Amino acid sequence: MAFTVSRAFAIGLFAVIYATTKFSNSTEVRYYGMILSVVLLAVTVLLKKYRQYQTRKIANAPLSIPGPQPSDATTGNLTALSRCGSLHAYINTLTRVFGPIGAFYWGTQRVVYISSLSVLRDEENQHVLQNLSCKPVFFYEGLQALVGPQSIHFANHELYHAKMQRVFKVVFGAKNIRTMLKQTRYQRLQTDIHQIWQQRLMDADQGDNLVVVDIDIESDLFSFVTKCLFQVVFGAHCVVEHDAAITQIMAHYNECVEEMEQRLIRGSAPDEERKQKFEKTVKSLRHCLASLMDMIADTDTDADVKQQSTLMEVLQANKEMYPTANAVLDELITTLHAIHKVYYALLWLSYFIAKHENVQSKMSDEIQSVFGGDINSDDDESHVTEKLSALKYCQCVVKESLRMSSVVSWTARVCPDNDITLKTAQRSIKIPANMPILFSLSAMNLDQSATTYPQPLVFDPERFRNASKDDITNSNAGLFGSVGQRTCPGEQWMEQQTLCFLVHTLSKFQLRLKPKHAAICPI
Repeated sequence: MAFTVSRAFAIGLFAVIYATTKFSNSTEVRYYGMILSVVLLAVTVLLKKYRQYQTRKIANAPLSIPGPQPSDATTGNLTALSRCGSLHAYINTLTRVFGPIGAFYWGTQRVVYISSLSVLRDEENQHVLQNLSCKPVFFYEGLQALVGPQSIHFANHELYHAKMQRVFKVVFGAKNIRTMLKQTRYQRLQTDIHQIWQQRLMDADQGDNLVVVDIDIESDLFSFVTKCLFQVVFGAHCVVEHDAAITQIMAHYNECVEEMEQRLIRGSAPDEERKQKFEKTVKSLRHCLASLMDMIADTDTDADVKQQSTLMEVLQANKEMYPTANAVLDELITTLHAIHKVYYALLWLSYFIAKHENVQSKMSDEIQSVFGGDINSDDDESHVTEKLSALKYCQCVVKESLRMSSVVSWTARVCPDNDITLKTAQRSIKIPANMPILFSLSAMNLDQSATTYPQPLVFDPERFRNASKDDITNSNAGLFGSVGQRTCPGEQWMEQQTLCFLVHTLSKFQLRLKPKHAAICPI
């Protein structure tokens, strides 16, 4: 409106000047009048061009982030989230209304959510997201009461990259994994669980008839994964010689995790009695870990075991980043969380394999063709990892199981330095600096409207084959919680551990579901 009035005024002024110039008898008036007319005409044209530029700029500018208004000044949209039953269900509800990128209020903090894997895999968006390595401390403040302030959870910028390079890539890297795989005591962990199952089969032997035995796979797997991780953290000899200490540590840790989950579900601070009990349990956990470290330090290890770099040794060697015993304990407690991740990954993998007999048959055939028997039959550690890499179909099954189960259901990042702009199929959205970004991995992996995973509720390992079907896709986006430069420290170890479990298990047993478990939902 303002521009229209200005244009009308300019045209009127131009007409007056033109008339004055045309009918004036003064040469000087005509001369300056013509100059003024040309200048005014040029200004009018420039103003029109500027308005067109501004119109195009506004049309192409990123839109503000859509999302619901807070229902309460203090709790934001947390009441609505609670009514949905889970973060996954709430994000799905928001996606249907506001699209794959939106925002909601987690208390007083506005949080951006991303629920589409297409957004994550868009080439332009990848260029923007690849530099994200910072976690928003806001999301993990409650965890600090358990893991402590020196945890890698709270490390950002250069400190995060230093910890990954000097600690976690050493312990969970390919070289250390190869050394671990061929240790006798590690192989014993693999065989112990199967010997238990084999004994149960022998006890139920019915001659030539097929023997089917109900196995409490949950407790067996949790014990197995716990011992495997403690081997990485403290060394293989720890599992054999300090089993009672490990049991006590995990009892304290599980009690702490249960309390943390209750706090998340209830959405409020615990009462004084629960708070004191939690603090006492954390103190006991740290005391037990410190005692175990002292016992291991006083133990002579075999030459075979010394070849492995344990997490405890690497942490203690990096005095600059971990100057105190408490700093070391913070990182050790953080690592214990991997037990639950790997446990649930193996549990869901066992379920999907048992449910889909054709998949299990293909996996058994591939394992037989690659190993020809037992994984322990090859003495060269490099050959073992090469053979594990050759299990292409088994790797696809692992990826598909992780996709459908979403063991890591969400992760969060933040860009502290500048605003970022992400594209969707319909529009571009600008995300301000320092605003937490929540990636709903479970929603991404099961998005029925996306083209990334056609028929996402169907278990189809072949979707991870490349176009020529001779190899697998190397993208783990949305599977391990890895987004941008920040990746899961134990991602490679988790993959190798899972494949080893498959080789040992499917070379000796067939897995079947109990009928009542046939329709379990992935989420």
